[in-house]
Amino acid sequence: MKLKVLNFFCLILFLVSCKNTEVAEISPNDEIKAAFNNLKGSTTAKRDIAYSPQWLNSVDFEGSTYIPLTTNKRIFSYTSDSVQYSLDDKIWLKAIKQDTKWRFFILTVFPDSPVDSKKSGIFLYEDWKTGQFSYEGYIEDRLYNPLAYNSTLKLKGLVKKSHIPPPCKFINSTVCAGEGPDQSCTTRSTMVCSDATGGGGAGTGGGDTGGGGGGGTGPSTPPIIPEPKPPTEAQIKAQLKDKPFALIPNIPCDIIKKWIATAKFTVDQSTKDRLVQIEKTLKPGNDNSYLTNVQNINSAYSTVVNMDYFPITVNMMPLINGKVATPEQFLEHIRKNVNKFVNTGYSEFNPYVYSGVDDTNLWNSSNPKNAVVAIDIGSLWGTGIVDDNGSVIVSKYNSSGWTFTTIHEPMYGDHPVSGNRDFGFVKNSNGSYTFYSRGVDRLTNWDADAVNAMFDTPFDSADALWKSFQNKVSDFVNLNGGNAGSAQAEIHRPDWSLVKDVIDGKKPLSALSTDCK
Repeated sequence: MKLKVLNFFCLILFLVSCKNTEVAEISPNDEIKAAFNNLKGSTTAKRDIAYSPQWLNSVDFEGSTYIPLTTNKRIFSYTSDSVQYSLDDKIWLKAIKQDTKWRFFILTVFPDSPVDSKKSGIFLYEDWKTGQFSYEGYIEDRLYNPLAYNSTLKLKGLVKKSHIPPPCKFINSTVCAGEGPDQSCTTRSTMVCSDATGGGGAGTGGGDTGGGGGGGTGPSTPPIIPEPKPPTEAQIKAQLKDKPFALIPNIPCDIIKKWIATAKFTVDQSTKDRLVQIEKTLKPGNDNSYLTNVQNINSAYSTVVNMDYFPITVNMMPLINGKVATPEQFLEHIRKNVNKFVNTGYSEFNPYVYSGVDDTNLWNSSNPKNAVVAIDIGSLWGTGIVDDNGSVIVSKYNSSGWTFTTIHEPMYGDHPVSGNRDFGFVKNSNGSYTFYSRGVDRLTNWDADAVNAMFDTPFDSADALWKSFQNKVSDFVNLNGGNAGSAQAEIHRPDWSLVKDVIDGKKPLSALSTDCK
């Protein structure tokens, strides 16, 4: 009897031991943490922000795990009307297991409106290992790939008229470190065009839930979008005080000064005479009612001025025809082959040929001053409401750069923007060179300004054009024996009246950037 009782207790102890062993097995969260820690050392992405996962607050949803991330720097973004908001509670680590491997993405939520954050917005994904960006949109409780997202915005009446925004997005943010007088902030712009490799929106054919095909509804929006927090009265007053659109950015003052110089530039008499000559050259029988003239930035309609700067750092010059090019030779190569250095889906540049005027030889000569270039601007720039195409004239030229000035002419009429754009290079103190495109312009007509008010900004595809210029110049150098990389683009769109006051000396440069003391 005693032996049976002893055996019974041994059995109980064995079963309890087995149960305890099961409890000690690795939990799903421990598996994710281990996989993440193993991956951190193999990432090829370079980041200046440290991210710390808050594992205890993870959220499991539809096969993925979302872990809140805190950062060692303060990060802000902006609404379409340039109101700044914090990303403190909007950054997550997304973990998804594909076959036997875990993939991780930094997921940042960019609501279209911080005061109604769950209505619609963007999920920006950054692959933790490679640094590759992608995005998908959310509308209320559903996720969508880029094309389906923009179409659905239209169907739900969240964009006006017949415009569907282009699938490429520019995500703007400001990253700040330090406090008080030691604070340092940088403004960044990320262009992303692909749908989310870490997502699974409608029609992506992949991601969490797959589902190839067209623009149906996608998977559910994960419960990670924070509840909206309306700004306090004090925050609103601080945001708007002496600032027409948003907080004054910390753009390097040297860039501000060059923007002002670009804005102030006016054409010389030879350029005016050339335009008169073009008008007189028009053959009889054509519609000569158009005047051929410079489009002055002061006479443009829009209240907003675009100021952009897209640089490329060239550490080693490329080979051209088997020889190392000088910076002057490389710039000439870019000019004469400009369509090879941009995505022509956004804009294509060709010498002006119209009704007896042919600037092909002048543009391709060693001195293209006063050559007119016609630009076939792709439909992604515009909206169908404004006339997209336009022409420019080479209003300034020397061996280190040239300037395009927008003009009104008979073939296309008004250029959609009015202003100047510089192309050139400068030598840096370390021996490298910076090649760049730098523009200052305003929307020309009232209809374009109305589009700007309705649909964020029609500058989006122009930004994409000059981003493609950065990439293609850099790629050419690297593929032809040189060394180059795209540097940080700077984009600022303040109120024109503020810029005009700075140009006229009524306000200091510090009104445009905190970097200008």
